[in-house]
Amino acid sequence: MKTLWMTLIALTCITNFGIDSYAWTEHHFDLPSGLRESAWRDALRERLNGQAEVSIEGGRIDVLTDDMAIELDWPHKWHEGLGQALHYADATGKQGVLALISYSLDPDNLKEKSLQRFEMVDRLCRNNGIELMILFPEKSYEKQRDPAEPDTVEADTRPPRAINQYWLNSKSGIRHRAGCPHYGKTAHGYYCGPDEGKPCSRCGG
Repeated sequence: MKTLWMTLIALTCITNFGIDSYAWTEHHFDLPSGLRESAWRDALRERLNGQAEVSIEGGRIDVLTDDMAIELDWPHKWHEGLGQALHYADATGKQGVLALISYSLDPDNLKEKSLQRFEMVDRLCRNNGIELMILFPEKSYEKQRDPAEPDTVEADTRPPRAINQYWLNSKSGIRHRAGCPHYGKTAHGYYCGPDEGKPCSRCGG
């Protein structure tokens, strides 16, 4: 009888909540991964009918709506973003939201490490009264080269899926993640996979 009750409880939980459901809110945009943060901010502002770059004491809120004060950031900067979301909530009296821009195209493609990070951040957000929002791109990012630029970037013939998330500085051997200030910006380098080179100490590569 006890086993039967345990089975019924488990089935009820699965029916009501779903095995693959996540606690955070998701938004999907027709934007490429790795696009600059301001483009994501503007897309979110338009979707939520909010205001962008609203100045307050000690900072500027990325997106402000009637009931939310939202801070956008990249996943590797979540700790900074959480602190800013707390400040925005306190300054405005609105619900503080941390919106992280995913490198993966959808939740099903999240690597285990990324999923664990989002789950940890979601737990910390909920413990501090902050909501977590994940923004997913719907297409891969490929850097467009200017034909007038000197041919200093080494050619890369690997498939787009393997090269659109990381950049390897071929001089230093350091790997940079999309969103890092050095991503795609070094004079010598190429798009690479997640296991090439050494990770950047700033973005985690």
